[in-house]
Amino acid sequence: MKHRLPCFLIPLTLTVAAAQVFGATQSPPCTDKSIVAGAVRTADDVQSFVQCAYEFVQDLGFEEARRAFHEDERWKSGPTYIFVVGVVALERASLLVFPPDPSREGSTLGVLIDA
Repeated sequence: MKHRLPCFLIPLTLTVAAAQVFGATQSPPCTDKSIVAGAVRTADDVQSFVQCAYEFVQDLGFEEARRAFHEDERWKSGPTYIFVVGVVALERASLLVFPPDPSREGSTLGVLIDA
């Protein structure tokens, strides 16, 4: 059975080294799997990468996607990776997927919005 994430657990958030984001180019669709972490260079690439990660979760379910976000080079390469934050309320969120330090998963992030 596929598991779907509730809307409040999405958006998937992406951390990309700022130096990698230059200009804007058209990115290929998710179906051809050419959007990979190691090839993210532009702001459009980032948007496509996150959209593909969202579709990946919808297609395979959260547990399989979680495994892939940790292990698969498509989703994790150096400073570019997918991490997922579950927002319980505007003032409370927890880290659901964090490839650089999986021991932090499940921890509360604290206040997301300041005054």
